[in-house]
Amino acid sequence: MEGIRGKNIEKAKQILGEKSITKKVISLAKELEREYKKRLALAFSTGLAFVIGLYINNTLRHFVDYLLKQMGLSEAKGLLWEFIIALIVIGICVVGIVLISKWGET
Repeated sequence: MEGIRGKNIEKAKQILGEKSITKKVISLAKELEREYKKRLALAFSTGLAFVIGLYINNTLRHFVDYLLKQMGLSEAKGLLWEFIIALIVIGICVVGIVLISKWGET
């Protein structure tokens, strides 16, 4: 097995040159490291965004309850307003996701 591997390495060295192979391997390793760091940063930022979202969810719920009490709406009408607000928030989030996805592709 070592003989076949050694012959392939020698062929590659002859075709590309020994320095070229080393440079390509180093270049690929650096590219892999950059990609790993990007994905790790994305995972951490996603986790932090989730925590922020949980906190903001609670805050918005209390704010909507406060507004509905100030408006003097009954519970049934309040539920309708919560549904409408949820649709608005979902729409804003979808637009944000589309914009971020387009930005990420460039």
